[in-house]
Amino acid sequence: MVFNPQDKFDPLVFRLIMRCAAAASVTVSLLGILILIKLDPATHGPDCSAGIDKGWHALPIAGAFALSACIVALRWRDQVKKIEDYIRKGERPMIYGMHEPIPTSYSLFFLIMGAAMTLFCAIPIFFVAGNCSNLF
Repeated sequence: MVFNPQDKFDPLVFRLIMRCAAAASVTVSLLGILILIKLDPATHGPDCSAGIDKGWHALPIAGAFALSACIVALRWRDQVKKIEDYIRKGERPMIYGMHEPIPTSYSLFFLIMGAAMTLFCAIPIFFVAGNCSNLF
């Protein structure tokens, strides 16, 4: 994709999206902990105990994603500086590890990134929902 000069990067939008993603990630992680603590597996069938065990095992992964979302939200100025350096050179910022430029608008990319962080924080809840309910 060729760099589009009309696609403006707004640092305040980036900050807002990352703060919302961090808050949502922490909230979802805490909700998962609350569900794991309060849920009584005896009332939800034999598979529920396995779901709760899987949820506790997945909790460090969810916590890592919540922590990374918080770090990005706290260090937003550093990220903005990196992105603006790319823009000054007339290039699109690269996606870390992929060596590919961001393929869409900045705001949409940051929204998707924040939503993905929050979704990964919900992994323990998915284990519980899959084993302790008829949702999945």
